[in-house]
Amino acid sequence: MRNQHSTRTKWAELCRSNEFSGRWVALENVEYKPGSIEPHEGDVVDRDTDIGLLCSRMRESERKECVILHCGDDGAP
Repeated sequence: MRNQHSTRTKWAELCRSNEFSGRWVALENVEYKPGSIEPHEGDVVDRDTDIGLLCSRMRESERKECVILHCGDDGAP
């Protein structure tokens, strides 16, 4: 997924969707749940099942401040 424009999405919704479940997701502008390191929402930049390929694309892109997280296959972060 190469995305010119990011999409602001809640993390729990991403993990429940078939499009993102089981994939590594690169996020920018992440907001975390208060008092937690668990993300609440962020701007989706890219996704992939292969973290190496995703990291390579992020290194090649202009986006340098991304958080990469895994959406569990069971819908959990």
